[in-house]
Amino acid sequence: AGVSISGNLSNSGNSTVTGNASGNGNGVNISGNITDGVISGSATGNGAGVDISGDSTLNNTTVSGNGTDGAGVSISGNLSNSGNSTVTGNASGNGNGVNISGNITDGVISGSATGNGAGVGISGDSTLNNATVSGNGTDGAGVSISGNLSNSGNSTVTGNASGNGN
Repeated sequence: AGVSISGNLSNSGNSTVTGNASGNGNGVNISGNITDGVISGSATGNGAGVDISGDSTLNNTTVSGNGTDGAGVSISGNLSNSGNSTVTGNASGNGNGVNISGNITDGVISGSATGNGAGVGISGDSTLNNATVSGNGTDGAGVSISGNLSNSGNSTVTGNASGNGN
């Protein structure tokens, strides 16, 4: 990975963490708790721009990831958002903008894919609790759900496709 964050990271001022990977690695790996700041990652190979795994919490944190044939942002495990946290993923090749295969509480998750991937791909057993998920696809689906998705609270899922996608 370009940058791996495990444990607790608190940022003050205008902190930015950026990671890049060109092979099969991820631009940024997150498996911990982040307070404030901007985290951005990019991957030009099969890795994700940002990979969020384990039990992670974002507090007033902006996460953005760009992938090519991997996801812009991949979320597995349990992700909790508080404050004004947002997660945005973009993919330009065959990857999905955002992959979700876990549980998300609160926050805004948005993904876009300009290639063959879905804006947001949801797989496995996933739960959204008061989370807003939106996906935009071009030749892939806006949102692709291939697992068991449970929604609670005021969760919404919205998808749009502009090309040959559904």
